[in-house]
Order: sequence, then structure tokens, then C-alpha cells
Amino acid sequence: MKPLARTTLGLLLASAGIATSAEDASLPPESRRLRAAYSRVAQAPGDRAASQGYLEAFPSDPGTFAEVFAGSSEAHLRDAQACIALLGDIGRQYPEATFDKLLRLESGVRFESGAPDPALDPLQRVTLKLALAQPKAFAGALSGLRPRERAAVTAFLTDGPEGPPEETLGLAAKLEIAGFGDLAEKIRNEATLSEALRNRS
Repeated sequence: MKPLARTTLGLLLASAGIATSAEDASLPPESRRLRAAYSRVAQAPGDRAASQGYLEAFPSDPGTFAEVFAGSSEAHLRDAQACIALLGDIGRQYPEATFDKLLRLESGVRFESGAPDPALDPLQRVTLKLALAQPKAFAGALSGLRPRERAAVTAFLTDGPEGPPEETLGLAAKLEIAGFGDLAEKIRNEATLSEALRNRS
């Protein structure tokens, strides 16, 4: 696992500690839980129990995700990106469990108003990067969702304020090579639709 980014959050956790941080005391419970889990991974990178604890602490539904990652200050955005990026680090070791967390969350989120989203953008990027590296695990996790959830995930991963992410077609190619032709075609179709809607707006 790569060293954790030295963001404001990382410095806080490495120095003051969770229990003594006055800032943490004012945070919602889910935010405190996530920071505590981040701290455990920072202290023991690669530890299975710490990684699993982080996956459990990371928001599982859109409402909690929005509550934890709401905020517009530069420091808060850096912290949010670091927390989301850590999922990518954990996913390299535990792809199935990480995809299960990511895809279930992403089945309930979407981009709004055609503008970049400081929390959803890195969430999408982390998922696509991990899916490119682990296409079989991605396809397996996606197949475990209900049809409506699968459709929502593929729509989210192929959407964005500037059209489909450039990784989309690369992922479709990787999936096709891995033997998931139907899923590859679905992603290509969603990307084409996303591009058409962007051009129309």
C-alpha cells in the first residue's frame, strides 16, 4: 500500500490523535468514525483488520456520504479526496470487499446540474482506476447487484460534467478481454448516451 497522503486530515491524525482533537468532537458521529478508522490504517498500512475497519466505517449510503463529505473549504476538500483515495489503496489488496462498498454506494448517487462535484469526482475516478486494474473483481461485484442498481452504477461511471471519463472505453476493452462482453457493451452504450446528452445540453 502506498504511503497515505499528508493532507490536513493525515497531519491531524498523525500528530494530535483522534481522542484529543477538539475539531473531531464537533463532527457528526459518522465523520468521527471514519477519521478513527483512517488513523488506524495510517498507523498500520496493509493491516487486514484496519483495512476492513475502514471499509466498514466508510459511508454506505448517499445520505451519509453527503453528510460526511459536505463542505467547500480547500482543506476539507483535500481531506475528502484523501479519504476516498484510501479506498483505492485498500482495493489493491482487497478488491472484492472494496468494490462491494463502492458499487453499493454508487448505485444511489448521480451527478447533478452538469457541474463538477468535489466528492463524486474522486469517487468515480477511484472506482474506474480500480476496475481497470481488477476487471474480473469489478464484474463480479456488479453482478451481485440488482438490475436497477447495476444500471445506476454503469450510468454513474459513464457520466460526468464533461461527458464520459476517458477511462470508460479502456474499461470496456478490459472487460471484453476478460470475457464480460455483455457488460463491456453496456458500458459503451451508456458512454455513448452520456456523450449525446452532453452535446444536446
